[in-house]
Amino acid sequence: MIQVLRQAAQDGQNAVPCRDLRNGLPIGKKHFSVIGEPVTMGSVAAAIGLARGEFVQVLSPLEETVDLLGARDRAVAGEEEAEAALDGSDVILADPLYQPVCPVGARLVPLPHLAFSGRCFQKSLPNLLNLDLEALLSQEEPA
Repeated sequence: MIQVLRQAAQDGQNAVPCRDLRNGLPIGKKHFSVIGEPVTMGSVAAAIGLARGEFVQVLSPLEETVDLLGARDRAVAGEEEAEAALDGSDVILADPLYQPVCPVGARLVPLPHLAFSGRCFQKSLPNLLNLDLEALLSQEEPA
């Protein structure tokens, strides 16, 4: 990743190393999806993907961030598109308010976001700068 950032500094071109690293990962036995803006959730997806050696899809509800999505990620506008994009997902990391659109049998790993659910889950907001992936993923609950 440092090499990509150095290259961007040298040639003045934008780089999104977390997105690019994830695109080369294979689809695993479990289909992972994360929902949120692509910078933060793309970083979470890259960390999980690199730790597990498999691709993690990012779904972004923000249309102005489409350029930050990878080739296998999706922009979703509304509940219907999110529900369709999550079809086939086994594990979903998202704000708990996305639970109604998760497929039956999928597991929701609650990752509250202040801008989405407000203060409803303020006491359980994670510190993403010091994220323990195994602890986070052990919070899986049936959706």
